[in-house]
Amino acid sequence: MAPKQEEGSFTEEDRTPVEEMTTLGQCRYCENDAKRMAPHKDGTGWVAICDEHEKEARDDDFVPEKDADPSVS
Repeated sequence: MAPKQEEGSFTEEDRTPVEEMTTLGQCRYCENDAKRMAPHKDGTGWVAICDEHEKEARDDDFVPEKDADPSVS
């Protein structure tokens, strides 16, 4: 059994805000960081895309979200 951690043992400097950890990963079409999601028009899935590959996603029957998620870096 893992030892119980003392409450309050982490300082604010030790913590990473959730917004900084949120990522969509790599763009499906290149090696850039993805900025938005593009669900498939039939609802069967989604891909992550960068701003430069909206047209390619649409050509593959994905529907890119209107705006990039500001919490994703």
